[in-house]
Amino acid sequence: MARTVCCVVALAITITLVAAYSSPVSQISTTARDHRVGLVVPGKPMYLDKPQVFLTVPDILLGSTFIATSTDPNVFASNYKLAFNLGVPSTVYVAVDEQDAPSHPQWLQNWGLQSEKLTITDERSGFNITYSLFSKVLPAGKIELGANVQSASMPYAVIIKVLSYQSMNYTCHSPPPIS
Repeated sequence: MARTVCCVVALAITITLVAAYSSPVSQISTTARDHRVGLVVPGKPMYLDKPQVFLTVPDILLGSTFIATSTDPNVFASNYKLAFNLGVPSTVYVAVDEQDAPSHPQWLQNWGLQSEKLTITDERSGFNITYSLFSKVLPAGKIELGANVQSASMPYAVIIKVLSYQSMNYTCHSPPPIS
């Protein structure tokens, strides 16, 4: 008895390939002491010179790129600038200490205030600080952010969430029917 087995399966799978971390930011310059680029992950330092680490992070920001700066007094100067080059279109988030959010920097006026919050904790004192998040979708290119509010208790922080990753589509087909 001969059987004909006909099984056609078309399966389309979209795979995002991430071989190694590649930062969407480059050419960072600041009028403060220094900076470092890293990923937003609970337990990682938020500033270069304080024992303050990310405690709670909104899901949308987990694994996003973060520009860590210092709490150097220069970040509170009226001429403070943080500039960087965005390699791809991204949503840029500026995290502002919740105490300072009502009097946020003037240049943040046309940014959207998000409902999500970010919390850091001081590893020495156990004191928690909540940050309000302002966001704006920005194109690839040079980005320049302005000064903190003079009365700010902590410098703002910058988080970059890439809008989309390049993905590759693979379509898998079953072998031809066996007869």
